[in-house]
Amino acid sequence: MENKMADVAKLLGVDLGEEFEICQNAGFIYRFTENNFEFKSPTTWWGTASSPIFFNLLKGFYTIKKKPWMPHDGEMYYIPNESNDSRVEDYNWEADELDYRFFESGLVCRTKEEAIELADEFVKMARKMRGMDDENS
Repeated sequence: MENKMADVAKLLGVDLGEEFEICQNAGFIYRFTENNFEFKSPTTWWGTASSPIFFNLLKGFYTIKKKPWMPHDGEMYYIPNESNDSRVEDYNWEADELDYRFFESGLVCRTKEEAIELADEFVKMARKMRGMDDENS
């Protein structure tokens, strides 16, 4: 029989290994792995999560709260930058002060497309704040 854990995770809107919270069960972190549905508290190791929690997710009684994506060491990420032609800048995550400043500001994006979309939103917000609408430009 084929393993369906990746399909189950995708159905619920997460990737294998992606950590998330469950709104109705605060204080714990969850993840799907190739072979398990796991949980941990801030002071424990990963263990198998209970079946009722899993079934409540599938039935829609519980809601997944995704954590913001954070790159791993050496992984490339993108930030919006409307001042250059590509509208994005790319960086490698080094877990330094600049990386964390970008992350805490909500600027770290997984893809170029996501960063471009964020840059577009910044421009729309700035135009709106200055009383400029797109119809008059």
